[in-house]
Amino acid sequence: METRRRFLGKALAAGSVLLFGRSAFPGVPVRKRPARMNAKASLYRAVNGTPAENIDQVLELAGGIDRIVGPDDVVVVKPNVQWWNQGAPNISVMNRLVERIFERPGGFRGEVVVAENCH
Repeated sequence: METRRRFLGKALAAGSVLLFGRSAFPGVPVRKRPARMNAKASLYRAVNGTPAENIDQVLELAGGIDRIVGPDDVVVVKPNVQWWNQGAPNISVMNRLVERIFERPGGFRGEVVVAENCH
């Protein structure tokens, strides 16, 4: 349980960093991660099918849903459908993606969260 004293100490430390930057704690070493210069990414595209067929094809090109989602993962899907008339994703694609996650080979015991923020 967090005590009031610990909370105030953390709040003061956070406020100091926001106000003074790293110079607020000069004796604390900064851990730097090495830059990944040769990082590669793959991009897959499927066209000319229904939205559900296209997402199936993209998932197969990427190695299958079991390569992307583990059996106990928590998957957060953010469809960004707030602006439906400005290029929002097709809802049938989101439906098929969630179906594929639940139909994952080896089973799926995790959780799928559809997180949207429509005002």
